[in-house]
Amino acid sequence: MKIVIDASIILSVILGEDKKQKVISATSGFDLISPLCLPWEIGNALSACLKKNRFNLKEINIAWRAFETIPIKLSNVNVVDSLNIAKKFNLYAYDCYYIQCAMSHNLPLLSLDKKMIDVSQNLNLKIVEV
Repeated sequence: MKIVIDASIILSVILGEDKKQKVISATSGFDLISPLCLPWEIGNALSACLKKNRFNLKEINIAWRAFETIPIKLSNVNVVDSLNIAKKFNLYAYDCYYIQCAMSHNLPLLSLDKKMIDVSQNLNLKIVEV
C-alpha cells in the first residue's frame, strides 16, 4: 500500500518530535511517496533549526543522514494544478504539491499541517491521521 507524506511527517521523525512514534506506526508497511521538492524542504527546515539555534550543526547533520535512510519515492507534480489549488485555498505552492501528488496518484495523504489536512478533506482526499 502507498501513502503520500509531507515534510512535517519526515521532520517529526528525524528531529525526534512528540509525534515521532505515532508517525512511525502510521507509516509502517506503507510505500512512501512525496513530491520532488521534499529534500529541499527538509534542507530548508533544518537550516531554519540552525538559524534559530534549536539544534547544533552536528545534530542537523545526523537528522539529514537519518532522512537519507528513509525510502521515499519522489514524484513529479503538476505545477499548474498545484497553483490552482494554492489560489483557491490561499496556500503556498509547496503545500499544494503534496495535495496534488496525493490527488494525481489517488492516494491518502499524511501530514501534521492542519491547513493542508483541512484543504485535502475539502477536496475529498483520504487523510491518514496521527
